[in-house]
Amino acid sequence: TDTVKEWWSPQIIESKDLEVSNANQAIKDEIINGAKMIIEHYSSKAFADGVEYTVVEKNDDKDVGEYSVVNGKLRLRASSPVSFARTFYSWVKQNHYGMADFIEHNIEIPTTLEDQAPSIVASHFKHHYILNTATFGYTTAYWGENEWNNFLFWAAVHGYDMPLALKGSNPILERTFKSFGATDGDLSNFFNGPAYETWQRQGELMGWDTNPYRSSFNIKDIQ
Repeated sequence: TDTVKEWWSPQIIESKDLEVSNANQAIKDEIINGAKMIIEHYSSKAFADGVEYTVVEKNDDKDVGEYSVVNGKLRLRASSPVSFARTFYSWVKQNHYGMADFIEHNIEIPTTLEDQAPSIVASHFKHHYILNTATFGYTTAYWGENEWNNFLFWAAVHGYDMPLALKGSNPILERTFKSFGATDGDLSNFFNGPAYETWQRQGELMGWDTNPYRSSFNIKDIQ
């Protein structure tokens, strides 16, 4: 949490310096729709639809956002879906409305909001990277769609916009090897089972927990 606070801080730009985005309306709508989907996940459709969204330009190519409450209505100004989400969550935390993790969340937003002056939430960096090769063996090996959705929502409200994306890489390797004539036996000696993919990708262990070779895990990755 302390690291995230250092990545996103209010000391970079002043509210008066935020500029409304010059992007065309289709791009703005796409950004706002993405933001609404994330905010709805942590509140309700009615609340997310009632927020006032304004897309602004990035600050030196870095994400920036601002929250305020005017006449009981939450106003968010931000430069991307992730910065909208991070700004929303900053508002939630600032007002002690709850917290989110990637398994579940406990956020209770009151029906009546007190007005709040604008507060900036700005990033020091162009992108925020998350996950690593090990994570796909230790944590996510058997995740399904629900777990991935919850995790990506969590990542968004914490400001992460560049997750490592290894899902689907094994099916591509399998298709490539088979196009050169590799058999399931060959693949069994190369790939590891899902929980041991980390060590195979790092070149430390091959053919572990894959006898017989199970293509079904690769099919699931594609799905």
